[in-house]
Amino acid sequence: MELDLIELISLLIVFISLLLAVFLLTSRSENYVSNILLAAFLIISAEDSDSVIIGNFVYPNFPALGMLINSTVLLKIPLLYFYILSVIYSNFRLKWKHLLHAIPFLAVNILFIPVFYSLDFDGKMAYLEVNTLSNRQPEILIDYIVVHIQVVVYLVASFIVVNRYRR
Repeated sequence: MELDLIELISLLIVFISLLLAVFLLTSRSENYVSNILLAAFLIISAEDSDSVIIGNFVYPNFPALGMLINSTVLLKIPLLYFYILSVIYSNFRLKWKHLLHAIPFLAVNILFIPVFYSLDFDGKMAYLEVNTLSNRQPEILIDYIVVHIQVVVYLVASFIVVNRYRR
């Protein structure tokens, strides 16, 4: 397998992100919650940046796992938001109510159960082959829309939180 420059940079980003995540998870400090949140964000960012392994190994051999890994991008922005909160507020603690931020991740995966996850291997591969840039299935479009709405909402929320803290 020959790698082009973009794939090489992608692998470098993945390696550095995972290395930093391991460091954050193994170092003990008073900001351990912040370290865990940042490490989780870096791990999800690494797998989101990894087109080489995910595209060349996971999707062709384990399409359901590839789709599940791909949907974890819906957890990335909430993790960044929680990281910002944990850095700003020294008394920040993760609570059960914070799991509500995982609803988009759960909803998108539930949406894919009848159209993707319930199919056999050949059906999953056919579904992936049909979805090209010019031909998207409605559930793929919904996924993209949810991701983009989520990015805007969490960036605005993060901006508001940081702005309040600065005042």
